[in-house]
Amino acid sequence: MDEIEALLGADKTNSGVTLQVMQDFHRDLPGAFHDVAVLFQIFSKSFSHHASHDSSYKIIETVAKEEGLSVGEALKIVETQKVTDRASKRIMEGVHTYYTNEARSILMLHAFRSYMYAATDLRRMRVTSAMGQMRVEIESVALMNLFLTKKKLGYDWLSLRTDEQGKRFYKQTMGEINKFCKQHDLTVEWNLASSAAQHARLGSVIDGIRITNINEPKKYIHDVRLNFQDFDGNKPESFITRALHILRTQARLLKPLQTALPEASDPILLDTRMPNFLRKIEGFYHIFGKKYPNFIESLSPEKLKM
Repeated sequence: MDEIEALLGADKTNSGVTLQVMQDFHRDLPGAFHDVAVLFQIFSKSFSHHASHDSSYKIIETVAKEEGLSVGEALKIVETQKVTDRASKRIMEGVHTYYTNEARSILMLHAFRSYMYAATDLRRMRVTSAMGQMRVEIESVALMNLFLTKKKLGYDWLSLRTDEQGKRFYKQTMGEINKFCKQHDLTVEWNLASSAAQHARLGSVIDGIRITNINEPKKYIHDVRLNFQDFDGNKPESFITRALHILRTQARLLKPLQTALPEASDPILLDTRMPNFLRKIEGFYHIFGKKYPNFIESLSPEKLKM
């Protein structure tokens, strides 16, 4: 069996080990990760049910007819960005609304997928890659909120085709994303995700690195190894810290996710499931503080604040 197959084959065993670590901390911790998946699914279904393309498309169709244009001719106004009168402005607004709904739908699914990647990589002991997914998820929800207020950006995002266009768009929106992170107390999460998985820093390998020094007569051995799994069975608190970090990120994203998807108005989601999840995560942090008081003292307050 080659190295890649061996690594893939280890996933089942590793996921069982991490499940036990979670359950040893609290029996409800694995279920909290499932709760997030359910919340995303409810958001998706509720948004899809209420955010119809019909109304925005009818605006384009109606205005085009009033102006003696086909829908195709009306859409060319948007492509050329020529807003010359009230009619063309209405067409532009209708098109931007139509595509903003599409962009928010895709980004919501992107955020969901990033979370699912994080949750499953965590169980496989691939903690570094799990942490990195938080940046993608945060950016997705930030852009959803931005597109809701600046609909043209949603249209522009869907129109990106080249790497150069992508870079320009990133520079255009980066300031707004930073504001979003500060507003929702996600700056620490954003920076931790970036440093853990998007840069070659020691913090990216600290949980997997093994250094051995051996002194023998006329011989000194300095052995450095890096495990494929970011996991130390002798330090379960380190793994639990990262599990709670991922869940805390979800807790802090719930409110902006709700803002970005005002169409998702399911009362059970908003009045029951979300508050219950927030209380559960807050309870986990309280338990962690009691269970690992010495470990807490070694960390910065930002890493453990709920």
